[in-house]
Amino acid sequence: MASSTSLRSTFTSPLSLPSPTQHHFHRKSRATFAPVRCGNSRSNRGPLVRGRILSTEAILAIQSLKRAASRTNTTSPPPPPPNLTRLLKRDLLAVLRELLRQDQCTLGLQVLYTLRSEYPPGGDEQDRDAFLALYADVINCLSRNAMFDRVEGLLDELETAIREMSAAPPREGLRGGGEKKGLEKVVRAVVEAGRRDLTVGIVGVLRRCGCGDTWTADEYLVQVLVKGLKGIGEVEMASRVAIEFGEDVEVNFEKLPV
Repeated sequence: MASSTSLRSTFTSPLSLPSPTQHHFHRKSRATFAPVRCGNSRSNRGPLVRGRILSTEAILAIQSLKRAASRTNTTSPPPPPPNLTRLLKRDLLAVLRELLRQDQCTLGLQVLYTLRSEYPPGGDEQDRDAFLALYADVINCLSRNAMFDRVEGLLDELETAIREMSAAPPREGLRGGGEKKGLEKVVRAVVEAGRRDLTVGIVGVLRRCGCGDTWTADEYLVQVLVKGLKGIGEVEMASRVAIEFGEDVEVNFEKLPV
């Protein structure tokens, strides 16, 4: 009887019940992550697009560029930081677009030159087209900030780049047609700057690169040039460009808006 009472007390005594920590019923805490959206629904800034997602290396390169620029008193771009030349092509493109978005024109020029040096366009037509489109983006940024002297210098750089692309195998220069869209963007960016010297300058660049001689410009490109020349009062030059660059392209001067 005593043993029965002792056995019953063993199973019913609250002091002998195991604590919850002795069982494996406790749940492990899991970290939860919630997406964070920058800005609000009323923001005018659009969503991130391809090329605007900055990697850690790209962010560090932008910070290095800005620090180097803040230590120099001249308007000329400082020497490129070492981490800039070690970036992948997609990171360099993202850095360039972000700097242009911030209107950091001088730093954007530096990244553009680094891109051309580290990843020169080869014989692929799409690569050439995208490369020329970068020049148009930089020209738009420079014009937006009234840095027209830099645009003039960039046209000389553009001429050198076009000559190099023309000599690159296996394509026959700009005659392959893959650069038409990029070249049209460049010409349109120069014309929209509204400067006579720049518009006449891009005509000279095209002439020296063989336009009208070894290759024929696209009809849209000729139309943009003619409209820009007419807008600055160079009607006679516009007529010559229409004949020289486009051969059989007919331009109706009566319908061209100023």
